[in-house]
Amino acid sequence: MKTIKTYIVLFAVMVMATTNSMAQRPENFSELVTKNIVESLKHDIEGVVEASIYNSIFLTKYYPEAKIDRVLNQLNKVVVNSSNPVLRYKAQLAVLYITNYTNDELNMDNYKEDQTELFRVISEKLQDTFLVSSNK
Repeated sequence: MKTIKTYIVLFAVMVMATTNSMAQRPENFSELVTKNIVESLKHDIEGVVEASIYNSIFLTKYYPEAKIDRVLNQLNKVVVNSSNPVLRYKAQLAVLYITNYTNDELNMDNYKEDQTELFRVISEKLQDTFLVSSNK
């Protein structure tokens, strides 16, 4: 768990360093962030992949112009190919949330510090949707 938190912090520092090293964001900054998330989802270290899954959920909130399809494709590869069931589950939750909901449906700022709570809330939201649709 400590290793995962370390990688999450490392990833956040990398993103902040990229942001702070430029006085202004270049026009293609969302492309850079998207590329970083996609590449991080391919990483061998599971903590980096887990942090990237978490960050992918926030991508459209902060970068609405981002090419989310590239991230979704890589998330689906994690769902299919990862040997870690937790990563597969979280990647699937991220895909389902990104493709079925808008960022307005959850106050994403409430979950910046607690990824466990974010995934729990997404899971409950999906479960509620499933129960409602199956009762029609």
